[in-house]
Amino acid sequence: MGNIGEQIESNGWRQGKVFNDEELPASVKSQQYHADSLFVITMQSCDLVHYQLEDEPYAECIECQRIEEIDGNYTFAKNPRRLHLSISHN
Repeated sequence: MGNIGEQIESNGWRQGKVFNDEELPASVKSQQYHADSLFVITMQSCDLVHYQLEDEPYAECIECQRIEEIDGNYTFAKNPRRLHLSISHN
């Protein structure tokens, strides 16, 4: 296969992609995170699939924890520290 950017793109990794811990790279699996967490890629897709790994060596994502109910006080960036949103993950 082609360069690293093409490989990342062929795996479906783009900005906004939601994935679980099974899709984490092995080097990240040793980090601490909640067992039922989901992750969302936050960086721009063009940076994520950049053809030169040295220029963009990291993928930025956030850990999302499941909650029972969405609180409207934490939706639409009303709070700078918490964000509640509905995520669909297959």
